[in-house]
Amino acid sequence: MSSTLDKMASVIENTIAPPLLRISANRYIVAMGNGVQTIVPLVIFGSIPMIIAFLPVPGWNEIIGPYKGMLLAPYGWTFGVMALVVSFGLAYQLATGYKEAGLSPLYSGITSLVAFFFLTKMKTDWFGAQGLLFSIILAILVVEIARLMLQKGVYVKMPKGVPPFVTETFRALTTTMAVLTIAWTISTVLNINVPQLMYDALKPIIFASDNLAIATFVTTMKGMALTIGLHPSAVIGPAMPVLYQFLAENAAAKLAGTAMPHVFTYETTMVFGSAGGAGNPFMLCVLCIFSKSEHLKRVGRLSMIPVIFGVCEPLLFGFPVTLNPLMMVGMLLATAIPALIGHALMYANIIGRTWVASFFTTPFPLKSLVTTGGDISVFIAELLVTGLLSLIIWYPFFKVYEKQLVKKEAEEKK
Repeated sequence: MSSTLDKMASVIENTIAPPLLRISANRYIVAMGNGVQTIVPLVIFGSIPMIIAFLPVPGWNEIIGPYKGMLLAPYGWTFGVMALVVSFGLAYQLATGYKEAGLSPLYSGITSLVAFFFLTKMKTDWFGAQGLLFSIILAILVVEIARLMLQKGVYVKMPKGVPPFVTETFRALTTTMAVLTIAWTISTVLNINVPQLMYDALKPIIFASDNLAIATFVTTMKGMALTIGLHPSAVIGPAMPVLYQFLAENAAAKLAGTAMPHVFTYETTMVFGSAGGAGNPFMLCVLCIFSKSEHLKRVGRLSMIPVIFGVCEPLLFGFPVTLNPLMMVGMLLATAIPALIGHALMYANIIGRTWVASFFTTPFPLKSLVTTGGDISVFIAELLVTGLLSLIIWYPFFKVYEKQLVKKEAEEKK
């Protein structure tokens, strides 16, 4: 048994993990993840007043009515500028990786932002979630054009002795002028609505991703990432722009009093795939605390507080679940089955949908209440599906591994 597991671990470590690690280290994937993360504080801040405005309490609407406009203002001022922030943030992050080429992260971000204004002609419809994908592609193009120009020596060169900030400013002058001239030509001279063309082309693909199979697959892979040494953001990062767009559209629907159009949001992956952190390890930690193995009991006690707040690394590396084929199978099932059932319940409109951004450290099982504005149906589903069901799934894998450790510990004491 142990030799078979060792062979499986070797296969995973030598064949599956390396290409995934290379993908996760790709500069565009890293910049995309970091750039999109810049909007997280904004959307969380904008979500808090919305929760207050729509508390599921009888008579609350009448009480809060006179103040609702005031409460909802931050929503428009945060969700409504998501694309603007990402346009600057992603270009800044990507240029940071090119600093050796002489790129200025600050001027790259500014140029990307102003080019965004040029190409959208300052139409605010594109400033929010609808313009997210366009802002990402634009930011990458802006940085790559600037990098290529610097590599070819196409920039204003200053004499030695000029202060570094002045040199950086004049170096950015040429690249900024080139980028903005291109943007002005496309949007004004040629009168091409680039964001609309891009949105129309990608819309069928984007909305087709909101289905049970993809939602379950992405949630599962996000949960499995740490088992092969990947951070979950490496899996979920490329999908984040779409997931935040879906969340923003759900929030807009809630504000308008209409049906929420999307199930597949980042918050839904948290509700059904992150009880205790990536891969639903909360109940595994509970099993460890009551284990007959001294090692597992110690790991469980040390990991419980981090796991409560969604930080699962101490448990996954200390158990270990990472590169442990037996427990990896358990984690796969403990993530995939709750994700499949939970998402299916939402798609069937049996339970509510997520529309509020939350901190990833929100404890289980409160994620469901926070991300749905207090929807009890999702809270019950999280308790039963992500909690009780994952406990049942984890149990046999845990007991097999515990038996091995107890036997080993007993032999070491002789």
